[in-house]
Amino acid sequence: MKRVFKILGINAAIFIALLFVLELSLAAFLGPVYLRSDPTWIADGHTKGRIRPNSTIEGAGGHNVLNPIQRETVARYQLNSLGFRGPDWDFAAPYSNVFLGASSTFNFHDSDDAIWPFLVNGCLQSQQNRDYQYVNLSQPGYSVENAPHLYIQIAQHLNPRNIFVYHAWNDLKLVSRLASDRNRRFFSGVSRNQWSIKNALLDLGLFPNIIQRANIFFRSNLATENYYADSKVSEEDIAFAIDFLRRQYEVLIDLAGEDRQIYLIKQGVNIDGEGLPPKDAVIGRLQRMTKAQFQSALTAYFSMLDDLAEDHTQVRVIDAQSMLPKTEDIFEDHVHLQTKGNRLLAEVICSNL
Repeated sequence: MKRVFKILGINAAIFIALLFVLELSLAAFLGPVYLRSDPTWIADGHTKGRIRPNSTIEGAGGHNVLNPIQRETVARYQLNSLGFRGPDWDFAAPYSNVFLGASSTFNFHDSDDAIWPFLVNGCLQSQQNRDYQYVNLSQPGYSVENAPHLYIQIAQHLNPRNIFVYHAWNDLKLVSRLASDRNRRFFSGVSRNQWSIKNALLDLGLFPNIIQRANIFFRSNLATENYYADSKVSEEDIAFAIDFLRRQYEVLIDLAGEDRQIYLIKQGVNIDGEGLPPKDAVIGRLQRMTKAQFQSALTAYFSMLDDLAEDHTQVRVIDAQSMLPKTEDIFEDHVHLQTKGNRLLAEVICSNL
């Protein structure tokens, strides 16, 4: 038995040594790669949850490992005491700009001063010569379903003057969810942490180059698959979901009142532009709709935003979707922005204020 354990120990040592050699070889010949830290989620009694307060996040590379334009530096930033981007807020500040969105508003992979909400806040300060407090209430995975909760929990206590809402992609996941079960409109989902060997190695800082190369290989093969081509989603399902989402917006607008300016930004969604993986595969896998169905839902969603602006004088729509080029230097994937995309979106918004 001792001999067996000895042999196993020797083999394990050889295997680990080979991994270190492979890791060093990949870094030397293909260049080092950087992976973002794996954030820890905590439960929230009202929304989907949020990232652990006071966490330090390292964002690198990007969401899409197949995009040839990867960030060359690592963004490091710390979340505030409530788990959101930016410093702790002053609840006595007379003016605040509030930003509501998901991962494309949170922006994992860029530093605090390089993301579009921060840049828009600075733009408004310059335009109006007023010191606006910056309040970014976005979290990855959020949708407009979370917005009324966030307004009641936090935003209303911070004297908001301008409210920016940047949603579409996560909202439209509701279409297939409600197509299978209409009662799921009452379920917002719960973020949770999943243990994996990949996450454990990331936490320990071991073999990042091996992990990333394996990730690229996996994603490259996954990208060729077209999921849910036989989707059962109907136009009625799309209309039902859009009507439900409209009611979430109307609740938020009513809560904010007529003395707040609300900007509904048509989220940039890269359906037909450059970059891998193929958009029909992404839409099928993440939205559980065919590409044609998703396009129909997206058109209906944007029309709903236009209708809200017509019905409420304090609401304006900014059409970022039509103004953002669908190129891989702007979009790193189907919806997440490159650093250049963040700057361009901020310019688009500022020019329409």
